[in-house]
Order: sequence, then C-alpha cells, then structure tokens
Amino acid sequence: KASKDSVVELGAIFKETLKMVSPFMPFISDFLYHKLSGTTLEDGDSLMIMNFPKDIKKDENIENMFSVIEEAIISIRRAKTLIDMGNSKIAKAYVRLHIYKNAENADSKAFIEKLAKVEEIVFVDEKQENCITDVSDYLEVYIPTGEIDMTPIINKLTKQQEKLEKEIAKLS
Repeated sequence: KASKDSVVELGAIFKETLKMVSPFMPFISDFLYHKLSGTTLEDGDSLMIMNFPKDIKKDENIENMFSVIEEAIISIRRAKTLIDMGNSKIAKAYVRLHIYKNAENADSKAFIEKLAKVEEIVFVDEKQENCITDVSDYLEVYIPTGEIDMTPIINKLTKQQEKLEKEIAKLS
C-alpha cells in the first residue's frame, strides 16, 4: 500500500515464501512460483527439488519497528472511530512511544501517515491536552479535538447513557 516501487520486492518475498510453503502445498506453490518467475515447469526447476531456504535472518530492530508502526496505525484508527471519523483523513495526530524509541524516524512516520490517513504525525514525550486518547501496549495516541465538532459525539454518548440508565432501572 505504501508505494508502487515496492511491488518488485514484494514479488521476491512472495517467491521465497512459496519455497517455504512448497512441502505443504506442492502443486499450487510450484504453479505460482513459475507464474511469478515467467517460466514454466519444463523450462525451470521445480520447487520440489530446490533447497529449502536456510539463510533466514531475523532483525530484531526492524521487527520491533514494524510492531510499533502496526500498533500506531491500529491505535489511530481506533481513536478516529471514537469521534466518528473512522475513514476520514485527519490533520494531525500525536504518538507517544513507551518503548522502541528507534521507531521515531521518517520511514515509520510515512507509513503511519499513509495507512492511518493522517496528514502529520508528531512523536511526543509527554501527554497532550484536549485530545482523544488511545492507549496500547507500546504507545499512546492523541488526536486533538480543537477542529472537531464534538456536539454530535456528545449527543450520541448522552443517548447511550440514558438508554443504559433506563436498562439499569428496569433491572433494579
């Protein structure tokens, strides 16, 4: 979703994944591998006789950064649904990281802005005032309420409160 330049890299990742899936789904993985490679089974080697990938390296920093990016996107989306702006683009959101401070970089910022539909992400070190807040394992998200008309949201919550109070009265 982030850029069209990444399609080639995603194809390469998918081809390597097909090698790992081959023992469990041999025919479909072989078919897809050759489709992606632009070859046929007659022209190239089958995945069934290729070596299983051995040099699978883990980069803890990248995995941690990805976890933070993923959690920030989910948290911003969750906070936006509280103010009935679930699929709308918002101007600004603040992110306060508890751990993995190395995720505060331009790459992660670009992904969060694109996928959470936020024009500007600002990483902060302290709680922001007058904001809708969502708290996650690794971070807190703050969406400023200054430009948001809170009247419909307050009315909706008031109606919900009245409905719940009536229900409690019935049960009592």
